[in-house]
Amino acid sequence: MSISRDTFDPTKKYKRIRYHQDLELLYSDLNEQQDIINLDRRKIADILFNEDSTIMVF
Repeated sequence: MSISRDTFDPTKKYKRIRYHQDLELLYSDLNEQQDIINLDRRKIADILFNEDSTIMVF
């Protein structure tokens, strides 16, 4: 699988990507937005669940 440019840098602490009407939408923009969302989800999960947590599935 070919992946476009990996531009995500968590140290920059970006929260969103702005899209411009007159510019083309790039795969790298969408990938970076996904990475931002996934990092936020991971941070929330780390806060809610520690290593000793038991997750019960019904």
